Amino acid sequence: MAGDDEPGGAGEEEPNLYKKTLESCRDTLIPNATDAVYDGAGDPGKPIADAINGGGWECTEADSWVTELLSHTSKILPAFDDAKATVSSKIASEPEKVPKGDPHGLAWSRNWAIQRRNI
Repeated sequence: MAGDDEPGGAGEEEPNLYKKTLESCRDTLIPNATDAVYDGAGDPGKPIADAINGGGWECTEADSWVTELLSHTSKILPAFDDAKATVSSKIASEPEKVPKGDPHGLAWSRNWAIQRRNI
């Protein structure tokens, strides 16, 4: 039986800081980014489309442009929802503790900084 100080023992674990980063992303980063794009309900392009369509003038080119705009902007908020679901799924698959020396443990801050610098 492994003791706390032996390899594989309870003393050979450290917190999963990668999981904490994912939780911060889900709870803060994604919601803040969503609000920065559009702090309302529905399609973020709708206010623009309504302003163009509600001007009382007829323009088929503007109608086409508004249709194209809405085809793109209607995908924005669902993309944030998908990102949150993807991150939540990854969080669920991560343990609270990892083996000592694991890249997702105490070394995560250094690993993250290296990855960000190389992007």
